[in-house]
Formats: sequence, structure tokens, C-alpha cells
Amino acid sequence: MALNHRAIGLANELGELSEIIVKIKKLPINNSKRINIIEELGDMCWYLAGVARFLGQDIKPKKVLQYQIHNASDLHQLITKMAIQIGKITEIIKAATYFGKPINCKELSTAFDKLVFAISYLCKTINVSLEAVLKKNIDKLRIRYPEKFTEEKALNRDRSQERKALSK
Repeated sequence: MALNHRAIGLANELGELSEIIVKIKKLPINNSKRINIIEELGDMCWYLAGVARFLGQDIKPKKVLQYQIHNASDLHQLITKMAIQIGKITEIIKAATYFGKPINCKELSTAFDKLVFAISYLCKTINVSLEAVLKKNIDKLRIRYPEKFTEEKALNRDRSQERKALSK
């Protein structure tokens, strides 16, 4: 799948995640919002997987997580940091796609690592591992597309069954 599709997907999913996060006024996060966050993080990771594949990297943080999110303001700042990294990823891919510039793999890798790091922080905040988010997303997609992707199945989803997969 083309990297520009991955960049657009990341930006879209960040928008959906931001819509959830901006409504959070205090911690801890209720379970309904937690499940919504897990879904959006899983979707982001699906798009991020294409970037990871291009870079030959895994979706796991390279640093030990020591940062703590203490309040909603910290959470909102984290989303801003994610937006910055997605912006950098998008800019690198846009320059290659539309202006013929070679992809600067070092810059792309740095932005990728920082984004994975931020995603991991958010996972930690909602008490779920990054690995669990990835698994839940795969489970959701298996419900949606039991055999293979089709546009019809993409448009006519069983959201209640998908929600159950995300809630496990």
C-alpha cells in the first residue's frame, strides 16, 4: 500500500482520536472512552505498520517509558505531540510523492519512533499494552473482513461485534 495512503490514514485517525481526547476533562478515563481510544490507536497502528514495513522497523518504543500523564492537559499535549510527528511523516512522504524528493529515512524513522513513543504513553495512560491494542485491532478487522477486504464490508460493518472484540 502506498505510503501516501498511510500518511493520510494516520492524519485521519489522529483527528478521530483527538475528537475523543478533547472531550476528556479529567482522569481517569471512563471505560467507554477507553475503548474508543483503543480503537483509534489500533487504526493508527494499522496505518503506521506500512511505514514500519517501509523502514524495516517494528511498532514498539525504543525508549523506556518514564513519562506520566497526570491530568487532561497532559493528555491534550500528548495529542499535540502526536500531531507534530504525523505532520513530519506526512511532509516527508508528500515531498517524495509530489515533488520527487528522495525519502529521508533518518527523519522518517525519527518521526516514526517519536509517534510510537507517544502512542505507547497513551496506552500506558489507559492501562493497556501496545501489543494488546494491536491484537484488538486485528480481532476487530477479522470480524469486519472474515475472508478479505471488500468495499461492501467496509461500508456495512457490524459495529456491535467489533465493539465486543475491542472490549475483551
